[in-house]
Amino acid sequence: MSSASLPVGWTVCKYGITGGYRCGEIADKNSQSNYNGVVGTYIRVRNASNLAMSIAGDSGGPVFGSNTAYGLIHGRGATGTAFVNDMFFMPIERFSGLGISVVTTP
Repeated sequence: MSSASLPVGWTVCKYGITGGYRCGEIADKNSQSNYNGVVGTYIRVRNASNLAMSIAGDSGGPVFGSNTAYGLIHGRGATGTAFVNDMFFMPIERFSGLGISVVTTP
């Protein structure tokens, strides 16, 4: 299943070098994030217990579920916003546009 076809409410998990393993539900498939003046569109994930889905150092970590890679962690919501504990990730389909692919076996 491609990341673009994942429904709102679908559970995905992530692993970050700092924040470790955590799962949450897709809250928004077209969430815009402004980072250093550049706006991007990402998939936003929220933890049901409102725990931080991503913390500093997790960016670039995998987002996955059911033995499927869904994307890479972009970051989290800004401090002082309603999204501070949410994670934003880049869907895996966008990698082909960069001319790269994901290796799934050693």
